[in-house]
Amino acid sequence: MSEIVFLIKFGERQFMERFANGHLYFSNALKFREIENNLMIKGQGDKLEGASKIYVTDFKATSHESNGNVISGKNINLYANYAPANKLAVFCIMCCYGNDCIRIDENIVRIKLRDDVIKDHFPKADVGAVVLNPQRFITNVEGFFNGE
Repeated sequence: MSEIVFLIKFGERQFMERFANGHLYFSNALKFREIENNLMIKGQGDKLEGASKIYVTDFKATSHESNGNVISGKNINLYANYAPANKLAVFCIMCCYGNDCIRIDENIVRIKLRDDVIKDHFPKADVGAVVLNPQRFITNVEGFFNGE
C-alpha cells in the first residue's frame, strides 16, 4: 500500500466549512451500522463499524435455553456486532493514497474517484474538504483528546 497523500471528507458545504474551522462531528458505531443496514447508504454508513464479518462454510447455532437448533446454514456471511462498541465515537474521513490520484504538478493532484460513486455514497454532498497534511491532522486530533 502506498503512503496516504491526503484525507478527504465529503458533505454539505455548511458542515464542511465548520470542519475547516476545526469542528469535528462524531457519531457512534451503532448509528453508522444503522445508516447502512436500514437506510442502505453505503459510505455514510458502515455495517462493519464495531462489528465483524465472518464467512462460514457450515454452521449451526443452538439455544442454551431450549437445547434446540435455532439456525443453520452453509457458505454464508455472519455479522457479529460488539455491544461495547455501540457507543464508540466514530469520525469518518476517507484516506487517499498515491494510487488514488494523479499528480498534475507539484501543487495539483487530481483524485481518481468516479462522480457517481461519490453521489451514491454521499447524496447530499456538494463539496469535499481536503486535509493536505494527514499526519498533522491525526496528531492534532490525538493531542486534543490527550489534553495537549
